[in-house]
Amino acid sequence: MAVVAKLSGDDVDAVIAAAAEVGITLRPLHPGAQDAELCSWYTAGEGDAEDTIMVRTLRALPGVLSAYAKPPGHAAAGG
Repeated sequence: MAVVAKLSGDDVDAVIAAAAEVGITLRPLHPGAQDAELCSWYTAGEGDAEDTIMVRTLRALPGVLSAYAKPPGHAAAGG
């Protein structure tokens, strides 16, 4: 499973830094995308057993609009 999170465009760097402080590395879900909507989606924890903990932690961070664990083989939801 992977954790997918939609971030607010207001201060993405601050959210990424806050996540890193608690051991979560966020990476763009659509690297190189130019569309603002696609650029707001990030992923973390590919294959981690602690996906539920990561989702709860990310949801508690200011600037995270949503976070969920994506089952293997399913496309990430957008919007």
